Amino acid sequence: MKVLFATDCFYPQIIGSAYAVYRISRALAAKGHKVMVVTPDVGGGVLQVDDDNYRVTYVHSIPLPYFREIRTPIIPLPVMTKVRMFNPDIVHIHHPFVVGHGALWVARWYHIPVVITNHLLPESFLMFVPKAGIFDGATRSAILNNTWRIIVNFCNRADVVTAPTRTAVELLKLHGVKREVIPISNGIEFDKFNIDQKCDDLKQRLRLPDLPIILYAGRLSEEKRVDVLIKAIKYVLAKMEVHLLIVGDGLHRGYLEQLVATLKLDKYVTFAGFLDEHDYVRVFRLASVFVMPSQSELQCIACVEAMASGLPLVAANQYALRELIDGNGYLFEPGNPVDLAKRLVTILGDNRLRTAMGCKSRIMAGAHDIDKIVEEYETVYEKLIRRYTCNQRYSLSMA
Repeated sequence: MKVLFATDCFYPQIIGSAYAVYRISRALAAKGHKVMVVTPDVGGGVLQVDDDNYRVTYVHSIPLPYFREIRTPIIPLPVMTKVRMFNPDIVHIHHPFVVGHGALWVARWYHIPVVITNHLLPESFLMFVPKAGIFDGATRSAILNNTWRIIVNFCNRADVVTAPTRTAVELLKLHGVKREVIPISNGIEFDKFNIDQKCDDLKQRLRLPDLPIILYAGRLSEEKRVDVLIKAIKYVLAKMEVHLLIVGDGLHRGYLEQLVATLKLDKYVTFAGFLDEHDYVRVFRLASVFVMPSQSELQCIACVEAMASGLPLVAANQYALRELIDGNGYLFEPGNPVDLAKRLVTILGDNRLRTAMGCKSRIMAGAHDIDKIVEEYETVYEKLIRRYTCNQRYSLSMA
């Protein structure tokens, strides 16, 4: 099977959907499928691939205003040319931007089946829009509604739509998607995180104390609400000694470092920055609990990776994060550092509870193993290809 992935975000960008596309596309190629990824260049970051079944091709791009972590081509023509030359059996699109539209136009012109996966929550985009001047309440509301309209109209041009969680599926249906929408996780490499090895060298390099470690891993941008977690540490420290480890980088890091200094928490917080894959997999082993304070998650792969590592979760009671908590942690009131601190103290103060929650997390994470996810996508692809083949045969018989 020849599968083309059209994505406006791709590895090594520090964006969840970029890593999701990378994992799924590589796993498909590993099973013998011919895979090509079409994506914007990322300012010099190019993935070198030595695999006859796997190819990444880049198109010239510029950063988006207000969201410079995402880049886009100026025109779709280079994308359309690359799609046509590859001549795929199926086109799998991941974003409704220039790359996605270019791939969709070619697929529709040449009658190639299309799967669209939605990774976007328009509410999170508002974090990147200025809150003053012409961007008043009415303008921001119009931006939100128009963004949803773009996503819905785009998805309604697919043959099948997928989204990473039941919550994401229901949001698409609520806003007007009429096509079949299937929940399929973005997946993780489960075995990589289900490890049992010492990480003393990593702990020493990060200069972490012998205290319970509260871990956050992800992009440091405003919508992730890491500020809420930092503020919560002040309340946790009133009950017990802990240390916060923040893994990741992003445009909001400077603000967060200043917040730590203002709250006089420098000795209790470590910013580890971006870790390579070897250290990233192991860093979960240093933690006692994982926290996700974001209020704009349609899945949260970092949470699933923490679960696979056997960690209890504490997550904001918002959107798809609710689906990840079922006896393996707690939800807290979004934006409320006092409630977050209360949940952390409960888990960290009870070793038996923490161990039981961690075991439940690991069991739940197994459902997100990338091998299972690839099988689900293969089933979707094969059904669509058969449907198109049957329709073409019927058309020929009627000619």
